Amino acid sequence: MINQVRFADAVKVFESRFCQRWDVKEYHDPQAACFFAGVYSQKDVDVINSHRGFKIVWNTGRVRDCFYQISPASIILRGIRMVDHLDTLPQGYRVKFANFESQDYAMFRSNPLGDKVYWYLGDETQKESYGFSIMKKVQDLIPFEIIPGIQGHTLEHVKKYYYDKCFVNVKINDIGGFTTATELACMGRYTIAKAKGSVPFYLPFWDVKDIVNLIRIESEKIGTIQSSLIGNFFDVGKEWQDENFWI
Repeated sequence: MINQVRFADAVKVFESRFCQRWDVKEYHDPQAACFFAGVYSQKDVDVINSHRGFKIVWNTGRVRDCFYQISPASIILRGIRMVDHLDTLPQGYRVKFANFESQDYAMFRSNPLGDKVYWYLGDETQKESYGFSIMKKVQDLIPFEIIPGIQGHTLEHVKKYYYDKCFVNVKINDIGGFTTATELACMGRYTIAKAKGSVPFYLPFWDVKDIVNLIRIESEKIGTIQSSLIGNFFDVGKEWQDENFWI
């Protein structure tokens, strides 16, 4: 059984939620089966390659050059969010497609849609890559307030002061902000996004005009309660912890 995980420093903030959801421990045994999340640096590659036990590697985002230094002895997890980012894997790698929860979503329940537009900003150093200039244009064209979300708040704070107040989410960055989109989908909020793969809670856009039109369409639902949009997106349960599932 896979009972330990290691999250790269860049995505460490998600590790405790993952451990709580699946009752697993942080990485401690280089010979026991392990789930590795994130390949952002040579440090991550070295830890993965030196691990002697069974190992699953989940890229979690944009593929970096160091990713291709991972030993083919690893099994690569591919999910919806990575469909367009791992198409160039060299031959010899073993790949498994699966989507399972990265945290407990129980607190994200449907409630009356607010009257604002949520937009995940990341942090001030990333704001342009998350669409700052685009969202300034959008704000000038809609009567609804755009509320930017930044890192550093608890989930309870984010839900109460951001998610509950919005009726739709906008995700400009093609990778970052996926967890936000998933949480909001559980609450019946769509995400306007550059679609990657088949994501049931995405409304695809191509330009500012599309974003504005989609916001106006979704605004017709303000004040209503919409069912969860997750559907069968998560297609794997606890069986991912069984090594035989990956073989």
